[in-house]
Amino acid sequence: MKKIKICGLTNIEDAQNAIDLGADYLGFIFADSPRKIEIEKVIDIIAKISKKNAKIVGVFMNQNIEYIQDIDKICNFDIIQLHGYEDIIKYKKKLKKPLIKRVCDIVELQYIKNIADYLLFDKTKKSGRILEFKEIQEYNITQKYFIAGGLNENNIVESLKFAQTAYGIDLSSGIEEKIGKKDYNKMQKVIEMVKKFEINQYKNSIF
Repeated sequence: MKKIKICGLTNIEDAQNAIDLGADYLGFIFADSPRKIEIEKVIDIIAKISKKNAKIVGVFMNQNIEYIQDIDKICNFDIIQLHGYEDIIKYKKKLKKPLIKRVCDIVELQYIKNIADYLLFDKTKKSGRILEFKEIQEYNITQKYFIAGGLNENNIVESLKFAQTAYGIDLSSGIEEKIGKKDYNKMQKVIEMVKKFEINQYKNSIF
């Protein structure tokens, strides 16, 4: 089954709902974003949720290593996500944590694909990314990668068809009732659709 990452979490209720619905990763954004969260809130959320096996991801964008290290010392992330144009070799060496790196373009892909622990392909145009999901297959991506970018009940199946080898799905804006507040029903429906797609793919592969 593909892993589910719920990103842009800002409150305890959404974080616990995400876990109860089967999320594998919880993402907290510390970069400049409408979903940016304060360190104190993250500490409170982590302390109060029933975390189970979910991993905590700190999301940063073009922020210096020392800043990330300071926050990591407090929050103790399982994984760090770099969403900008960071020097992956430098950050990997200093942070000493598994890294998810957003892919900005094909040039960066060739540079980071054997260094980052996970890649993230973001479909949104405002991310500045050149690649589209349908092109992923052309580049023979063999390492684990997430797909992201406004994924919702209307586009998730089509996106999965283009990225069948994806390791995980990153959900955020497409499952919100408003910025920073997740919609339980939307979250549940998309997760169920991902699982159903995976089951159908498995059945088709053995028959």
